[in-house]
Amino acid sequence: MFSFSFKFPMKLFRSIDAGACQSLLSICEIQERLAGDVLYREGEASRGLYMVLRGGVKLTQRKSQNEFLLGCPSEIIGMPAVLHGPCHRHTATVMVRSLFAYINRADCLNFLRDHPKAAEAIAASSDLQLHAQESAA
Repeated sequence: MFSFSFKFPMKLFRSIDAGACQSLLSICEIQERLAGDVLYREGEASRGLYMVLRGGVKLTQRKSQNEFLLGCPSEIIGMPAVLHGPCHRHTATVMVRSLFAYINRADCLNFLRDHPKAAEAIAASSDLQLHAQESAA
């Protein structure tokens, strides 16, 4: 076990109200992962989403052989499959020792239903970053 400090994605948290923020924090499970760990594989059913708190993740896609690096704390990965399902479009592999806030799919969908303004902020945060990465490739 290792320890280090982290910050939740502050830009995201500034855009949602205090009640939604507290609800979101209550459903997060903090996970430490090592380099090489696979968070999910392309084609797998979505189990939830991950907020990168520290470290980095590589996303790869078999059919297009595209590779995207997500290394900044505050990246949210797995959201498209949570929202649109049923399966992930990429494989997410941990690049370096990392820390994540994981939210399982059912809790995430309930949170998004109960907090529509927060849902907009989270979706914009995850989808815009991924689309920008895909466009650059």
